[in-house]
Amino acid sequence: MSKRFSLLFVVTLSVFLTTSTAFSQTKATSITAYSDDFSGNHYEFGPGQYDNLYLIQTGYQIINSFKVPKGMRVRLFAQDNYKGEPLVLTEDAHTDFLRARGYTDSRLNISMIVDSAPEPDPATANQVVIIYKDNFTGSSQTLSPGEYEPSDLNIGNDQLTSLRIPKGMKVTLYENHAFEGKSLELIKDTSAEVLLSKGFNDITSSIRVEIIPPATPTPTPAPVVVPVVVVPVVVPVVPEPTGPSVTFYVGGFDGDPMRLGIGAYQLQQNMHLKPGQPFAFRVPYGMRVTLHDEASYARRPGKKIILTEDTGYSVIAQNGFQNINAWVVVDEAPAPELQATLFRENFSGPSANLSTGKYNYSDLGVGNDALSSIRIPRGLRVTLYEHANFEGRSAMMRSDADTEFFMGNQFNDLTSSVVVEKIPAEDLQVTIYRENFSGTSKTFLPGRYDAFTLRDEEDKLSSVRVPQGMKITLFENDNFTGRSLVLTRDAGGDFILSNRFNDITSSLTVEDYFVPVVTPKVPEPVVVPVPTPTPIPVIVPVVVEPLPAPVVDCKMSDKKFEDAVKAINVQAFSDGKLNTASLSTRNKCLTVYQVREIGKALGWDETKMSFLKSAYELCANQDEYYTLLDIFTFGGSKDEFTAWLKNK
Repeated sequence: MSKRFSLLFVVTLSVFLTTSTAFSQTKATSITAYSDDFSGNHYEFGPGQYDNLYLIQTGYQIINSFKVPKGMRVRLFAQDNYKGEPLVLTEDAHTDFLRARGYTDSRLNISMIVDSAPEPDPATANQVVIIYKDNFTGSSQTLSPGEYEPSDLNIGNDQLTSLRIPKGMKVTLYENHAFEGKSLELIKDTSAEVLLSKGFNDITSSIRVEIIPPATPTPTPAPVVVPVVVVPVVVPVVPEPTGPSVTFYVGGFDGDPMRLGIGAYQLQQNMHLKPGQPFAFRVPYGMRVTLHDEASYARRPGKKIILTEDTGYSVIAQNGFQNINAWVVVDEAPAPELQATLFRENFSGPSANLSTGKYNYSDLGVGNDALSSIRIPRGLRVTLYEHANFEGRSAMMRSDADTEFFMGNQFNDLTSSVVVEKIPAEDLQVTIYRENFSGTSKTFLPGRYDAFTLRDEEDKLSSVRVPQGMKITLFENDNFTGRSLVLTRDAGGDFILSNRFNDITSSLTVEDYFVPVVTPKVPEPVVVPVPTPTPIPVIVPVVVEPLPAPVVDCKMSDKKFEDAVKAINVQAFSDGKLNTASLSTRNKCLTVYQVREIGKALGWDETKMSFLKSAYELCANQDEYYTLLDIFTFGGSKDEFTAWLKNK
C-alpha cells in the first residue's frame, strides 16, 4: 500500500470502508478526518497506509482535525511516502493543534499510517494526568510527564477547569505561556471549585507535568574521597533585554522564541542552533537585524543581509545562511532622512526631493501643473494645492500615490504648491493601557506582536489610544488567531468590555491606515447661449422706485449643516477641525442641536471648548446652552465650561 494506488483499488477500498463503517465504529478500528475543526466534510480511515496520491484522489490532501478513538493511532508525515519524523496522534487533534505543528499548510505532500495504538507499559500506565475543560466532564486530554505550551493543549488556551492527578505525580500550572506568570503546584485531583478558590480557573496557558522522585534513603557512610576539581563549561546566556528588542524563533514563527536586545550574538554558541536548523525573526518597526558570516563580522569580504521586517527562514536560506554559524547583530534602524519625492510620470521621469517646508510652483522641481505621482516616507504628511500660494482644491496624504490615484481624483498635472510637514511622534504609535487610559501602558509602532513579544502585557489590555491614520487589530489567542477586534480610533474600557475583549488580548498587529483627503472638484456650470433679439425702439416712461431692503436669512440649513460636519470629520488634526468649524458657521444662526453635533466632531475637550465659546453669540436659543455640558469627556473641562457660562 505504500505504492501509488490505482483508481480501481481506490474505488474498491472506498466501497469497503463505506460498507464497514458501522463495524469500525463499534470496534473502534477507524479514525475520522475532517476538512474543518471537527466539522465539514469528513472521512473514515481504517488501519492502513495512505500516500499523498490516495489522499488527493479522496479529496483529503489537507486535513484540519482528527477524531482518534481510544486504542487507535495516526502517524502523520509532512512528506509523501512516509518520510521524515511523524506526528503521532493517539487522541483527538483539533485545528489549532495541527496548525501549530505546520500540518494545515497547503504546500505539504502529506502521507499517513493508521493502526492500533501499542499497549501501554504497565509500569507507566498510571503515570498520566488528565485535564478537563469542565468539572471532570466534557473535552479532556491526557498528559505524560513533560512540558506543554498553549499549542499543545487540545482543550484550548485558558480553558482548564479540573485535573485528575495520580499518586506520585506533580502538576504545575502557569498563567502565561513559556511557564511564566503566577503558578500553582498540585499533587492530587483538583476540581473546578478548588481552582476557582485559588484564582486559577480558565487561565492556564502552559503546564509542567513531573513524576515526584521517591524519598532517598539515608546512605551508608562512604570513605572520604578527595574530590577532583573540574572546571565547568560555561554556556553563554543571552540576557533578558530591558529595552528595544527583536524576537528570534527556532524553526518557524511557531517555534521556541527568544528576545534579543541590542547587541551581537552567535547562532550556535548563544542560541544553541544546529547547522541547517531553521530560524526566523520578528523585527518591529524601527529595529534592524544584520546577519553576518564569520568573514563579514570580522570586517572582511563576506556575506551579510539586513532585515528590517518580519523574516521567515525561506528568505534567510535563499541568502545562504542556512548552514553556517552566523553572527546576529541587533540595533535600532537609522532614522531615514524624511523627504517626499515628486515625479512627473508614474514613479519615473524627472523628479525632485522635498524636505519639510512650503513650496510654491517655482520651487517644485518638476514644474508647475506637472506632478503625476509621489513617494512619501512614514512620518511625513504632504498637502498638494491646485493653485499657487496654497489655494484652491487640496489633496492631503501620508503614503505613496501613483498616477492612477491622481487621475481618479482629477488631480493629475494640477499641483501648483505643496506643504510638507513632519507628523508628531505621538501620532505615529498606538498605546495600550491596563486600565481605562491610565495605569501601566505600552506603545507600539507598526508590526506583529505575538504573546511572547507582549509578555507582561498579555491578557491585560483594557483600553487603547489609536491616533488618526493608524489601525490596531486585537486577537484573543496567540499567533494572531481566535476572535479579533479592529480599532481605528480610541477605545475605552466600556467599549472593550461591551465587545467581550477586556483582559484577553494575546497577540496584536499595528498598521498605518490613512485615507487621503481630497477636496472634490466642483462641476462648472453649463452656460447655454441665448440669441439676442433685434431691438425694437419703445419709448417707456421711467418710473424710479426705491429698492426693497434685502431679507437676510442667517439660519443654517440642514444641508449646509451636514456638509459642515462632513468637512470637519475629514480633517486629520485639531487645528484643521476647529478652522473648518469656524468658517462653516460664520454669520450663521445655529440651534443648540447644531452646536452640539459640530462640537462632538471636534475630538479633544480643548478644541470643543474653543468652539462652544465662539458659537455662543451665534446660538438662537442660548437659554439651552447649559445642555451642552455632556459633550465634554473630562470633569475639569465640564467645570471650566460651567464657570464660563455663569458669567454670560
